[in-house]
Amino acid sequence: MVILPSNHVDELMSAYKNTEFHPSDLFIVEGALNVNNFSINFRRIISNIMSERAAIEVKYIKMLQHWMDHLGHKSLPKGIYREIFTCFYESTKRVADLHQDVYNRMMSGTGPYHVVAKKETAPRDYHPVFEETNQSFEQVLLKKRYLEAELKKRKVNFEKTSQAIEEIESQLAQRSRITSSRLRPGHKRPTKKVDSMRASVSQLRRQADIDKSRIESLMKEIQQFEVQSKKTLEGMNLTLCDLHKERLQLMVEQTKRFEDILRDLWEKPKCKSAKCERLRSNLEDMDWEQTVKDAWEEIQREAMKRNEVALSGISELFDIVPSSSRTPGLSTPVPSSPMRRVEGASNSLEMTIPDLLATDEHSAEPQSSHSSNSDDSSSLTIGFHCSSSESSVGPGGNPTGSDQAIETIHVPDVTKEDIGRRSPPFRARQFCPGYSTEDEQENQAPQNLEDGTKIERFCSNIESRHAEGRELGVLRNIRVISLQSYIGISPNELTLKKGQIIKQKLGADEDGYCYGWTRESRFSPKQYGKYPVVIVKAYDSDTKTNH
Repeated sequence: MVILPSNHVDELMSAYKNTEFHPSDLFIVEGALNVNNFSINFRRIISNIMSERAAIEVKYIKMLQHWMDHLGHKSLPKGIYREIFTCFYESTKRVADLHQDVYNRMMSGTGPYHVVAKKETAPRDYHPVFEETNQSFEQVLLKKRYLEAELKKRKVNFEKTSQAIEEIESQLAQRSRITSSRLRPGHKRPTKKVDSMRASVSQLRRQADIDKSRIESLMKEIQQFEVQSKKTLEGMNLTLCDLHKERLQLMVEQTKRFEDILRDLWEKPKCKSAKCERLRSNLEDMDWEQTVKDAWEEIQREAMKRNEVALSGISELFDIVPSSSRTPGLSTPVPSSPMRRVEGASNSLEMTIPDLLATDEHSAEPQSSHSSNSDDSSSLTIGFHCSSSESSVGPGGNPTGSDQAIETIHVPDVTKEDIGRRSPPFRARQFCPGYSTEDEQENQAPQNLEDGTKIERFCSNIESRHAEGRELGVLRNIRVISLQSYIGISPNELTLKKGQIIKQKLGADEDGYCYGWTRESRFSPKQYGKYPVVIVKAYDSDTKTNH
């Protein structure tokens, strides 16, 4: 049996180290795949950034539109106010149109966002070429790792086997010397222990030979794999490089387009709107002093018109006769337009009654047949004009003897009983029967004076409701029921239906509102709020049956 030399392991390892296996191509392709994956993720990031920037434009456009809608509801007079207002509106509309154009160019079908984000714009990224390259590299990498792991395993086993052989051989040499010295003369056969050790050595040598042959075959297989995969890895490297280059070129071009679109916001306004320029030139060329002067002239004209209207209203009440046409006695001509003429039994004397001298009871009452059909004794002389010295009154109310005394009016003493009662020109509506006069009660129809009329019941219901509301306003933790529907004005008020039950927690405040809760059904949530105390009443079983 052949014994392996002691330096067999060193020779085998030196042969393994001298193999031409260069994994640099594999590492290059692995790095290229990592770079491509990063560029793909970065492309998604760029598309998200463009989308967020477009969303900002949309939000800004909506804010401008809301502001313009708010301006559109303003109604201003023509002039400087309208010019200023229109300038604001048109300039803002111009800015909104520019931003809308920017958004449309960003998000259009051929815009930078869709070119970067859509799969159809870069088919090679999602084409089987990239996936096949990635899968092929995974297969090569897995096979490489398998061969390396198998070679490492065989190497470790070979080292262990070689060490075991060396140990057993050293023990066997020592054991054989001891055995040969102890053998009896004539006995040349060794002991069983030596035989077992020699059998173990032979078995370990066979295992070492198997590991050695496997290591050599693995080394050859690795060399062949390196040669075969070299071209494949080179093709993968070129493909990944082209994909990365196309992707970067696409992102750079679309980013430049995106920036050019945004640059138009501050460069394109050089082509200004003609309408905005015209409004601005109008503001610059406006004569402010003349504008203020015209406004004040308009104010003065309006004031004069109002003054004339006021004076005409006063002159209608007091029509003063010129002094040249005045004569003493009753022959003074008096204008008849603002006066009322009273005809008595004698038509030879006509008196005029100014409206200003009528009493409170007759200030707004027209002439009726009751006064015109009265006898001679009931005709009244309300007043007469005179310019005599006896009727003139000086300053302070003292009589003077001046011949040029002012015209005065003597009003005779007339009692209320001497003036006949006049009915109003309209039909008076009797809200409560207790407040009608005796004559009105006599003229009423019998059905209006029946007991328990609607008016009487209405008045009594209001009085009783207020009285009961005052009693409920001081109570708490009671159940009340609404007498009518009620819609809450503020958010802290309850909206009630007729017949809805409320749990009153607090009494009425100074405004007459109670606080409590209610719910539409048994399983509905509680709604807390305030409600007027006058629309509820105490709840009992009779109230429930009535409602």
